[in-house]
Amino acid sequence: MGHIVRCFSTSYFSQIHHPTYFSAFLIFAIIGLIYNEVDWFNGRSPGFRIILIVLFSAIHLNVGSLGGILSLLLIFSIYFFHQGVARWGRMKALALGGVGFSALFLMAYANREIRADIQNALSFTEAYLHSPSDFIQGRHEPLQGNEVRLILWTASFNIVGEHPFGLGMGQLDQAMAKQLNEWGYPQQAKKNFNPHNQWLQITNELGILGLLIAVFLLWFAYQHVPQDYKPIFTLFLLCFVVLSSFESVLQRQSGIVFFLSWMAVFIAMAKPNFDSIRS
Repeated sequence: MGHIVRCFSTSYFSQIHHPTYFSAFLIFAIIGLIYNEVDWFNGRSPGFRIILIVLFSAIHLNVGSLGGILSLLLIFSIYFFHQGVARWGRMKALALGGVGFSALFLMAYANREIRADIQNALSFTEAYLHSPSDFIQGRHEPLQGNEVRLILWTASFNIVGEHPFGLGMGQLDQAMAKQLNEWGYPQQAKKNFNPHNQWLQITNELGILGLLIAVFLLWFAYQHVPQDYKPIFTLFLLCFVVLSSFESVLQRQSGIVFFLSWMAVFIAMAKPNFDSIRS
């Protein structure tokens, strides 16, 4: 009961999920609320929407996903910058956006667990940049989450170098395990970790061409989303891009259902545009 607030972290409900996916749900709810695109709120006081936005944002302090917090900060900064440009001009909007981003960051950094996680990530990153080979060879199991990510990303980059056309579907687990065993991490090799980066995941399995096709499909969808929904889709896409840099979000059921379902909704709204292209 001493950690009851941590129930907002999805890992407390199911160990097969990661807090990042819960963060994605919260962030998209916030996007819908700030653009007032949730029909239930039409004709009601905007105060309730503001309360929910603040609540869903505050929950991130206990979810513990750095990728989610970064996405949230970027989304708020872009939204307020866009609104500020329309009202006060670009330079004032940049200044206000910078102040707002700094204020939100300091609020997040004031949380003890988030501060410790940020400092932990920065220390590992500094050690890795100083000498990647020494970092890889100098770690000892059991490893922390930030250590594991850097090692997995390095292994994935090595696989891309050896297999630029991809390994094919279903072959990556064995390749990752082989690399981890060679580096002296047998415990990590047994866990069948994915790269914890969707872009590396795609490149490892489908090659550089597969990655280019995936990026093109996202760009193509963005170009043809109806103008009325483009601001929402832009923030949704930003959330996907940022979270995909820290997790293989399309390798877990939570990520597949959430992101691909909403992607399909936006594409369905763009259908008239696709019909005009085909004709």
